[in-house]
Order: sequence, then C-alpha cells, then structure tokens
Amino acid sequence: HDARVDLEARALFDASDDAGLERYAAGLGAETGARARANARNLLAASLQRRGEIERARAVFEELLAEAEASGDGARAAALSQNLGTLERRAGDLARARGLYERAAELHAASGSAAGLAHARTQLGGILREMGDLRAATEAARSALDLTERLGDPLQAAVARGALGLVLADRGHVHAAREELRRASASLEGAGRRAHERGTQREEVDRRARRRAAQDLRRGVE
Repeated sequence: HDARVDLEARALFDASDDAGLERYAAGLGAETGARARANARNLLAASLQRRGEIERARAVFEELLAEAEASGDGARAAALSQNLGTLERRAGDLARARGLYERAAELHAASGSAAGLAHARTQLGGILREMGDLRAATEAARSALDLTERLGDPLQAAVARGALGLVLADRGHVHAAREELRRASASLEGAGRRAHERGTQREEVDRRARRRAAQDLRRGVE
C-alpha cells in the first residue's frame, strides 16, 4: 500500500497536478504508513513552492522537519533541512538558508552519508558565495569536490567543480576558474551522456508506471 501511495503522489507531482496532490495528501489516513504520508506531504510542500505559495510550503516543510527531528531520523531531517534551505534561499533569507545547509551537513556527517554531505556542502558553498564569504565558499566547494571524487560520482563532482570555478572567478583567480569550469563542463557532458544511455529504459518504465498510477487514481476519483 505505501509503495503505491509513493507512486501515486509522485505521479501527481510530476504531472504538475498540484490541486490533485493537495487533495490526495489530505486524504491519506492511518492505513498509510507515517513515512509514506510524510513523503506525500514533502511533495505537497514542493508543489506549493512551485506555485509560489511560500508561506504554506514553509509551514509544511517546518512541520515535517520537526517530526523527523523528534523521531531521531537524522537522514530525513538532513534532507528536509536542505529542502527548507532551498526555499529560504529563493525567498531571499540567505542567513537562514545558510544555517539550514550547515545543519544538513552536520546531520549527513553524523548519519554517515558522504553523498548527502557532499550535496549539502555544494549548496552551502553556493549560499556563502551569494553572501560574499568567498573564502568559506571556496572551502565548502573544495570539500564537496573532494568527497564526490572519492565517491566516484562524476555528475555530482562536476556540479561541485562548477561551483568551485564560480567562486574562484569571483575571487579574481581567472585562469584557475576557467580551468575548473572547463573540466566541469566536459565532465557534465560525459556523465550526462552515460547516464542517458543507462537510464533511458529505466526512466521510461518509471514514467509508464507513474502514468498508470495517475490514471487509476483519476478513475477512482471519478
């Protein structure tokens, strides 16, 4: 049941059926597991953010984050801190976004998620750059790049390298910035091509499954 809930909620989100997703999330009862309900509400918050309802999206993210922290689910709290940080960044509250990204990095480190830590540090580097703290932004971006290279993740390494290149450019290190951005671009192109080759068939299967779930859901509503 919970797997189907995840699939149906994702299908509504991917179809940009924001009103349908809101009704769906509100209608989930006790027969649905707590994690599946939380996943649907997380997608609801993202859809609210997508349509510009920032205050409502913030309220949902904050409620989910409080629940994750209360339950001791550090990995989920880290992901939600990143989601809320991105909302605050787009809303213009850079100081709060920075704090949320820093908290996410701490939680990922505590839970042993190197991939999550690298992603949070890449985001932290971006917000520090926007705030003008270029030295700290450089350290965060270099740390993220080191982690992603050790993990053997060429796509995320390219993203971190690109972030580092932008910070170096802001600091006036033109030659080094140009080299990092060139390498990031080449890596993104290669990683994207390989991911496309590996993922096309899987993505098509996923799309069909989500489409069927959405159709089934609509028939049930009708």
